[in-house]
Amino acid sequence: LEIGFVDSPSSGYQSIAVNVVSVRVNPSTDPNVPDSDPNWMTVNAPPGAGSTSTSELSINLLDFQNDAVVFNTGQVTAQTYNQVEVIIDPNFPGSVTPSCGSGAQEGCVNYPAVFSGTTNLRTTATVSVSQNGLTPLIIEINPGSIVAPAAPGGTVLDGALPITEFN
Repeated sequence: LEIGFVDSPSSGYQSIAVNVVSVRVNPSTDPNVPDSDPNWMTVNAPPGAGSTSTSELSINLLDFQNDAVVFNTGQVTAQTYNQVEVIIDPNFPGSVTPSCGSGAQEGCVNYPAVFSGTTNLRTTATVSVSQNGLTPLIIEINPGSIVAPAAPGGTVLDGALPITEFN
């Protein structure tokens, strides 16, 4: 399974970065399949990626608007998967940098992102993986509603960054 990310154009921001730890898939048709389900297959961030002990890849959504960028390739069991989940670093999920002079924000300062709810981004999508083949999975993450910090140097609350499209 070759996993890539793409983003639709967003205005008003210099960067919208998310720290991706892994992407996982599950054959269940239940959108509420538990995290403990043994059928989850995981493709981790490349070894050595990131600055923490856990490999993670910081992905600036604005760096690849309309062009897919490969996250990683991993081996999974050949079958049809119906749930896809992007696992974001729960300790430092990412950051947002508004464009300079874009309104109420504090100029072009980098703000830590805080998700409203879980940092895991899940959606229902059909991904058919064949035996001895390479199946591309392109994930589009929609930045959703981004709320300006309440005070200078505050954090940005992001409306859960829903996944909006798979190819």
